[in-house]
Amino acid sequence: MIIKKLVTKKGKIFLLEEKISDFKDIEDEEIFVHTKFSTCKHGTEDWIIKNKAHWLKFKRDKEGNYFTKQKINNFNKTSTLGNMFIGKIITKGKKVTNYKLNDLVLCYGGAQDAHVINQSSIVLKIPEKSNILNYLLFDPMEFSIGAIRDASLKDRKSTRLNS
Repeated sequence: MIIKKLVTKKGKIFLLEEKISDFKDIEDEEIFVHTKFSTCKHGTEDWIIKNKAHWLKFKRDKEGNYFTKQKINNFNKTSTLGNMFIGKIITKGKKVTNYKLNDLVLCYGGAQDAHVINQSSIVLKIPEKSNILNYLLFDPMEFSIGAIRDASLKDRKSTRLNS
């Protein structure tokens, strides 16, 4: 199956067609999701496009989960843009029991037509008859709550979130 995805390479943004495994040949724990909506976070994508993202410049120590001072050059590689997506489950593996066909789910992933993901990659199932676009604000909201927490705000201090 051919899908289109939003990518960047050397500071240019374009749609890339890519072949992914046919959704009929997925593993037992996998789900094929057809994307309905996806998001890009302005700051993160801007960092990637302008080669300012630390993960494009420095080697990551996988064991310690930190970035080293060892320089690398991933700017010449194609990077998928996008942060989260909402999609409909088209098919699922035999061991996927918490989700059914046609469920709407929220997941982390790039801006592309479809995804083959492991069921553990699903952030949440979106309830029927809800405003699904509000769910695309999940990641920015999570970061905002973390910033408020990290600021050690006390009762009676006001907080303002700008979007």
